Amino acid sequence: ILIDPSFEEKNEFEQITTGLQMALKRFPSGVYMIWYPIKDPIEVKNFYAKLRTIECKNILAIELSISKSALNLGLTSCGLAIINAPWKFELELKPVISWLCKTLALDPTGKCNIKRIKGAVAIRTKIQL
Repeated sequence: ILIDPSFEEKNEFEQITTGLQMALKRFPSGVYMIWYPIKDPIEVKNFYAKLRTIECKNILAIELSISKSALNLGLTSCGLAIINAPWKFELELKPVISWLCKTLALDPTGKCNIKRIKGAVAIRTKIQL
């Protein structure tokens, strides 16, 4: 289930976690993907903290930034949280995310990472040009 909110309101991260808790009560084994912009790293960190409180098997977070120095371009970083990701999904995802990062990066500051923010084994894979 893909959740792609507009992010036009300030409390969208809160709305997402509330809606996700309700959805997981109805469909606890569902795989949910949430796309989000990364504008404020502190806001994203708080979002991850709220996600950790949700009843689910695991949560992966994939983050992609095409440039740190392209301030006049607008949105240059985004993320995808995957709730109840399939077993070893991050291993399958790593080459795809690596390719995306290398293809979309505007300069050497482009980067991406995959991290398990909830689940049995904490992982973190960083890919930088």
